[in-house]
Amino acid sequence: MRKQDVQIGMKVVPFQKTAWCSLTDSYIWKDALEDKQNYLYVVEFDEDENCFVLNNIDGDSDGDFFHPEDFNPYMEGLNICPHCRQEIK
Repeated sequence: MRKQDVQIGMKVVPFQKTAWCSLTDSYIWKDALEDKQNYLYVVEFDEDENCFVLNNIDGDSDGDFFHPEDFNPYMEGLNICPHCRQEIK
């Protein structure tokens, strides 16, 4: 995604992680998938890191750093798990 297209509160699906660690190391994404939640919320923009903070809980400003090119907007019924490449329902 482009930075200007990202809005706080929107649901997104990460497919990679280029900020700090890899997607497989993201505790926020792991928690979401364990809860059968196939998206994360954009909860904040961090000016210092030039990254968005994503969390599996809407409104919780804690989370993990992602660049805007690391995720796509969530679309109901069209989301594929980046690990197994199968649709998540």
